Amino acid sequence: MEFAEALEEYLVTIDVSRSADIRVKRLIKTALASGYEEQKLIEPLENYLKKKPSSIVCAKILADYYFDRGRVKEAVSVYLPALIAVKNTKAILEYGVRLKEKHPLEALRVFEAFAEAFPEDTTHSIVLFEAAALRLRSVTARGRWHCTSVSPKKIPIPEKAKPHA
Repeated sequence: MEFAEALEEYLVTIDVSRSADIRVKRLIKTALASGYEEQKLIEPLENYLKKKPSSIVCAKILADYYFDRGRVKEAVSVYLPALIAVKNTKAILEYGVRLKEKHPLEALRVFEAFAEAFPEDTTHSIVLFEAAALRLRSVTARGRWHCTSVSPKKIPIPEKAKPHA
């Protein structure tokens, strides 16, 4: 049996079996060590996420895979939509906080996506503050705004915080 076929079989149970994620990770590691083509392993995971975008387990496996290879932007692009789909606000905030120090622009993407997806959440103002702090840090460190994926105008400033004319 080919690695990709075995992977597809494991994916059938990934959202219901507690050990499926361990088996998938082990299979990927073994396949790569055997010289198996990376894209052939990634495609089944990506296809599964297209069918089931709220599969946190599959998204986490793929995001971890990307993250371990330094592909942080891809990791966030995979994991964040799944977290939003299942409305796991706590995990989204924790993810943004974990990214904040070493990957501030990706953390900013997480916080802005949270603010947009959950405007009524009780932590919304905290998220806006975190995003603003990251934006300020980015501007200060580079002397100008340096992010193509997020607009500096994306997060609205609450009326109470605007200066009076």
